[in-house]
Amino acid sequence: MKTNDHAVTAGHSVDPARWQEAFEGLMSRIAGRLTRVESRCRARKLVLGLLSDLLRKNCWTIAEWAGDKTPDGTQHLLGRSKWDADQVRDDAPTWSSICTTTRQSWLSTRQAT
Repeated sequence: MKTNDHAVTAGHSVDPARWQEAFEGLMSRIAGRLTRVESRCRARKLVLGLLSDLLRKNCWTIAEWAGDKTPDGTQHLLGRSKWDADQVRDDAPTWSSICTTTRQSWLSTRQAT
């Protein structure tokens, strides 16, 4: 079994409802680091886009995947919006553990809806 196969296997063993709960908890945790509601919504879409099965991941592809007509909102979030990047970065271990072990579970949930 290859190293990547372990992540896929773990992803298939995670309950989608538990993954969704963990993801929402994480988004709630960083909500205070983003000053505006719009930024929080945009960040959520951005993270889900990054976790998606898109072949290329950039502001355009993620915006289109999220249903936006242009990448302006995502670009604003990343370049001009006020948020505490250092604190969000400090949450990286939590993000990493959720993302690596449950990506496939999330994809299955997204495809089912």
